[in-house]
Amino acid sequence: MSITAGYHKIKTSSGKYLTLLGAAGNVTAQTASGATNQTWDVQPAGASTYTIRNVGYDTSTYAYSAGQNGSAVTGSTSSLEWSIVNSSGNYFFLPGSDSSLAWNVQDDNSVKLSGKQLTNSGQQFTIE
Repeated sequence: MSITAGYHKIKTSSGKYLTLLGAAGNVTAQTASGATNQTWDVQPAGASTYTIRNVGYDTSTYAYSAGQNGSAVTGSTSSLEWSIVNSSGNYFFLPGSDSSLAWNVQDDNSVKLSGKQLTNSGQQFTIE
C-alpha cells in the first residue's frame, strides 16, 4: 500500500499521535489534541522516499534526524528523505540513507532512531 501525498496524522501502536514540540523541537508521541503540530504533510521526494513536513509551524519545518542510532527525530529547516515501509498494515519510517534504522517511540514518548525491528511495537505506526 503506497502513501497518498498530503496531510496525515501519524499514530503510534499505543494510540498516541506524533507531535512536533516547537519548530526546532523534538518529535514526541502525545494524546490526540487536534492541534496542527500533530499533522504532517507527506510528499514524494524520490522513487520510494518522502519528505515529512509538520503543518503546525513554518512551512519549512521538516522531520529530521542526524541519521545515527539513538539520534532524536526533531523539527528542522533541513529536509531529509525518509523511506516509509508497509509491513502487515503497519508503517515503518526509515532514513533514506540507512534502512537498518527506524523511528522508535521511547518509554518517555520521544522518537529516536533505533535498529529496525519489524516486531517492535514502538516502531509500528498507522497513517491517517
